[in-house]
Amino acid sequence: MSWGSARPHRLPAQPSCWVRYPNAAIEASYEALLLELDAHFAVWPWVLGNRPSVADFGLFGPLYAHQYRDPASGAIMRALAPHLVAWVERLRDARATGPVEAAAGEQMPDSLLPVLLRQMREQMPELADTAERFTAWLQAHPGEPVPRTLGLHDFTIDGCSAPRIVRPYALWMLQRAREAYLSLDGNDLLRADALLDATGGALFRDFPDPVPLRRDGMSVAPAPRWNAASAREEPQRRQHDLGEQHQQQQHTQLRQQVR
Repeated sequence: MSWGSARPHRLPAQPSCWVRYPNAAIEASYEALLLELDAHFAVWPWVLGNRPSVADFGLFGPLYAHQYRDPASGAIMRALAPHLVAWVERLRDARATGPVEAAAGEQMPDSLLPVLLRQMREQMPELADTAERFTAWLQAHPGEPVPRTLGLHDFTIDGCSAPRIVRPYALWMLQRAREAYLSLDGNDLLRADALLDATGGALFRDFPDPVPLRRDGMSVAPAPRWNAASAREEPQRRQHDLGEQHQQQQHTQLRQQVR
């Protein structure tokens, strides 16, 4: 397929697709994501609806820097997703955005569900494996600087698997989303869990968190006040705390039903 073509890739129905078509699954996934985002922005001007929010800037960063500005992937975006391109260009113009507000209390548009389903399906298994490998590495190398990569592992897109590097840095980026989730309680936690259930997010909800991390150049390092022994205890402690939150929430629901 030519980069200028607007026709999405079609993957062969065979397990050897990575051998014969090493980039087809990645390119097909990118094009499918563009179509999903374009469908959303055909209805809504901003990520969370009618007002710009921090979510717009979170999505804008990777889409603008790594896709829109790239000659090849940018051409695909312009060919397949004109509403998405209009959103990128609108966000670049500060005069068009107005004040950025939190969209508190608003329902997340259903048009984002396909995007979240894709992210959970494609990214969470690889991130969970990264977390487990990283925790094992910390236990085996106490006090050593964390390298940028920890070998190779497989990732899978639409049934096609291939090796990629294990990047601890990705865990530092995910950590902020996990901390936000773990801070929830009451109705906020119920709403978040309902969204995770609807988007195949069980692995995010029950993620094997490593120790708290801080950024260290292009890699990461354990956050202060951490020692090697806590590498074995921290994931279990976080999961225990999360389990207690869910149990307390279930008790609250039962009490409300009794009333």
